Amino acid sequence: MLNLMAVAQYLEGLDIGSLDSSILERHTSPVLAFSRSPALEVVHLRGKIRVFATGGEAPQPISRLRVAVLEVSIYVPLTPNQDEDMEQLTALFEAYLVALETTDPTLGGLVEETRGTDYKFGIERRNSSMYRYASVTIFAGDLDQEGA
Repeated sequence: MLNLMAVAQYLEGLDIGSLDSSILERHTSPVLAFSRSPALEVVHLRGKIRVFATGGEAPQPISRLRVAVLEVSIYVPLTPNQDEDMEQLTALFEAYLVALETTDPTLGGLVEETRGTDYKFGIERRNSSMYRYASVTIFAGDLDQEGA
């Protein structure tokens, strides 16, 4: 069974090396505002469940493929010096992507496979503050045999 909270906590705590202490807040669910930033947020976007009958005349186990789709975003406050904002965000985001690519794809045995699929950059308002952000979409999958 896919443990969504454990997967989110693993992704939230991913060590990004020398820049790790730069992330001042980490969240495993959406928040309305950050008290300190740069901040990292993990959001469960959606999931998929696929059921496959294994066939044959005798009763066979059913395979269920569970896939969670999560988004990890890094936020920095938008300041008048937008070039510095972008440099800070890019450095943090690239460090996170390297950490994601070099970590155990099973997330310590929580899932069978994890991979980033796409990313985006943007600007977002949270309460009365503006933030520049970068997000990566991550698929985490688990194949579970039931009735085996």
